[in-house]
Amino acid sequence: MFNWETDEPFVPEPHKISENVFVIGASKKSGNVTQENIYNLADSLDLIKDQFDYVFIDSPPTAGTLQHAALSISDAVLIVTQPQALSVKGVHQLMTTTRQVQRRLNPDLKLLGVLVNLVKRPPSKNQLENETTLREQYGNIIFPTNLYDTVRVGEALEAGKSLAEFNPAAADKFGFTACCEEFIERLEANEVSA
Repeated sequence: MFNWETDEPFVPEPHKISENVFVIGASKKSGNVTQENIYNLADSLDLIKDQFDYVFIDSPPTAGTLQHAALSISDAVLIVTQPQALSVKGVHQLMTTTRQVQRRLNPDLKLLGVLVNLVKRPPSKNQLENETTLREQYGNIIFPTNLYDTVRVGEALEAGKSLAEFNPAAADKFGFTACCEEFIERLEANEVSA
């Protein structure tokens, strides 16, 4: 768990979830982030990042201190959204926030793109309209493949596995394999480090 109250960097203890996935949790006090805490988080991650191919920081979808903290210490940002009207507005807000962070705090921050998640099969009329709006506004920033809504994700989580490990056919069918391949391509094209 990351300790937001320490004045010094510390070596976080990743918890092994599966062969290739480790998690470092945050506490309820994560909302009380100061600039010094952000530096400590960055320093703490520097102590362990060479042990991993990728380090992901999952932040709240709304703009705020935690989101700014994550963006200010990240190499890249992937915006994950749903094809809903409020989520489309959220993408615009996060794009604005990302540009502000690039200008003021982290000029090396790369935008990998926007991934549309939890799409129904078949998609509803509203989902199609919202996805079309995103694709018209952001073009090739939007990943070409969507992630489709499936109960298989929950089943895989309960089994402590990724969807690709749990059910490779479902990973292909619901877009997960193609999205992972696109993600890695974009990382490599931007030469983003772990």
